[in-house]
Amino acid sequence: MLRRRHGVSLSRSSVETEDVNPNSYIVNLSDCMLVLMLGLIVALISYYNIDLTQTPEEEITGIEVNMDENQDGIIDDGYEKRGSVYYDSSSGEYYFVNERGA
Repeated sequence: MLRRRHGVSLSRSSVETEDVNPNSYIVNLSDCMLVLMLGLIVALISYYNIDLTQTPEEEITGIEVNMDENQDGIIDDGYEKRGSVYYDSSSGEYYFVNERGA
């Protein structure tokens, strides 16, 4: 990069050379992106009033799958029966019994 010394014309004696490191600009750009993302996250948390100290009440161990989408009482194609699920109303727990077929 060429620089003038105190407003003097650019002659060979008055020009300084400076090493340019293009990586320094990329590092500064990545720092700016991180600060912007952090600000966006904080703004979204404060806008939606999210409580970060809240703990889940119960542990989720599975997902619910609707195997009879058209509600005709017949399990739709693509599913195989592998066992049965039993619910204990006194403890509120589900039990899966694996039925080994031939």
